[in-house]
Amino acid sequence: MDKESLFQSIKKEEVIIWAGAGFSRYAGYPMGGELAKTLYDTLVASERKQVDENSSLPKLADDYIALKKGNRSAITSELIKAFKKNPRSTQFHDLLAKLPHFKNIITTNYDTLFERAYGERAHPIVKGNHIAIGNKDSVNIFKIHGDLLFPESIIISDYDYRKFFNTQEDSLLWTVVKGLAANNVILFLGYGFEDPNIVAMFERIQDQLGDFTKGAYLVAPGIDELKKYKLESKGIIYIDSTGEEFIQELYDSIKKTIVFDTNDNNTCIDTAGKYLDGLGFKPILEAENGRFKIANLVGKDNRSVNYSVKFNIKNNESLVKKVRSITSGETIGRIELTYSDFSSLLFEIEGIHMPLDKDGKYVIASHPVRKGNFDVLFEECDHEFTDLHGSAFRSKNEYRFEVKYKSFDFTVTTIRDLPNAKKYTISYENNTVFKNTSEALAIEEFIKHVRLGGKVKLLFENESSFYGNLGKIPKLAKESHAYIRYINLLKLVEKTFNLRFSNFTYKDECSDSQTLADILNQVENRRKWTETIKVNLSDDTKRLHELVGKRNESQIIINEQVSRNFDMHGKTITVKYSSLVAILNPIVKYITKDQAFYVSSRTNKIIEKYVYPQTDFLETERNLDI
Repeated sequence: MDKESLFQSIKKEEVIIWAGAGFSRYAGYPMGGELAKTLYDTLVASERKQVDENSSLPKLADDYIALKKGNRSAITSELIKAFKKNPRSTQFHDLLAKLPHFKNIITTNYDTLFERAYGERAHPIVKGNHIAIGNKDSVNIFKIHGDLLFPESIIISDYDYRKFFNTQEDSLLWTVVKGLAANNVILFLGYGFEDPNIVAMFERIQDQLGDFTKGAYLVAPGIDELKKYKLESKGIIYIDSTGEEFIQELYDSIKKTIVFDTNDNNTCIDTAGKYLDGLGFKPILEAENGRFKIANLVGKDNRSVNYSVKFNIKNNESLVKKVRSITSGETIGRIELTYSDFSSLLFEIEGIHMPLDKDGKYVIASHPVRKGNFDVLFEECDHEFTDLHGSAFRSKNEYRFEVKYKSFDFTVTTIRDLPNAKKYTISYENNTVFKNTSEALAIEEFIKHVRLGGKVKLLFENESSFYGNLGKIPKLAKESHAYIRYINLLKLVEKTFNLRFSNFTYKDECSDSQTLADILNQVENRRKWTETIKVNLSDDTKRLHELVGKRNESQIIINEQVSRNFDMHGKTITVKYSSLVAILNPIVKYITKDQAFYVSSRTNKIIEKYVYPQTDFLETERNLDI
């Protein structure tokens, strides 16, 4: 519980780190006792007799400097040897540097692990005049025991501590440090509080601040009960963990909840953006109640990301069985669920928990075994279609291809024998919205070739290929021919009337398309005819008078000038044409009371022809193929 409370404070950016030697030990740098032993071992035999080998580091450093006649260069040289060597590892400092939640780090260490980890963002502060140098993106590293770049700043001996307490405690640097301690939660890493000078330093800060105002935590492994009691008495909460384990747990916790922490206003959007950028993500933001929230994550620079979903279905045996059948690969399928169908549901993007839409729909579907762009070659007719996109699915007894060609989506399903798929089904919704007639024609040509079957070769982008054999579906192939004829009519209409059909479906097709096609193609038909036509008297009936009662071997031509509207795909097409009827071997009768002629065919035959555009009688008669 204490650890989770500290994690929450860190996520709210309310914590400063105070790091000791224990947090650098994994990197191969010495603790205080080990450093004291190193200094002792560099003394000559006569010098060793004058110091206590078991002295604390500050006491031994005092004696060491005294033996060197007050010259600090020898001890500085040994510190450089110990801390300027390359570290064994920087893993946990690097991990810490990936968390932009920390803006200030205070350390008593002489090494440069923090500077290495933060790189250009690191702003080491050793003296008061260093404070104003940083920028808003800098991480301040207060090196309160000095820096080896400034040997005079090193605090290591008892004398150094006494001098500090007497002369430096009210300096600008320490005024800033005490201000940070007063206004933030303090996280002590790498301290065991064995060093009396370190203890004295904290006690002096606490004396000036009172109890740690915002709270303090010490992370260290295996501290005994007496030390725990002393820590509690100083208002410091103890967490039993190594610094390395703690940083790893902290990192995992922040990664897991970064989106929720940001959306709940616990972590600021800028900090979240920096953190996600380091992970290779770009957050998709949406505004809500005057602030931004993270709606989704995408990979930077089009990087693909990995998603995972963990869920349990409520106690619904039928639904569980269906889901299990799909997720196990036994069947190929798709199930749509609501949030209430789950007893638990977790959506993650590479370990980051993502928010869920409790009012949304959730789909559990089979995962494709292959997905990508490809071309199709129908080998028997040597016809190729390019730029298809598809997904291949496989279950215990079934193969399924979901294919997109231009704006057309369809599914081909085969049973068992994939290379010789003579038994297969093709399914699609006949409500495709075609961008234009050229696309529609290409799609229908593709469907026709699929239905005609034969040997098929799929050529994928990675230069791999697949061979198959599709069986023929004659009835559906015939249907494809009809659609192709209709689209060719649309293209003829476009050319004739200078217009374009776009974004259309078959739902709006012309109800009398065959008549329109016959008109524009000026179709001529001979057919049986047993009817009688009534022709009223007019200036054009002189010839009919001549034919009354006679046996005729020629024909009578009736020309009707027609203007007709055809509605197709949101457009009204007005067509003006001549409807020509030639009555072969006519029999003409005149009925006086009707003042009209009645014409029939002795051989019961007529010729019908559409003429477009409209023309006069004589031109029409000459064009008839009698």
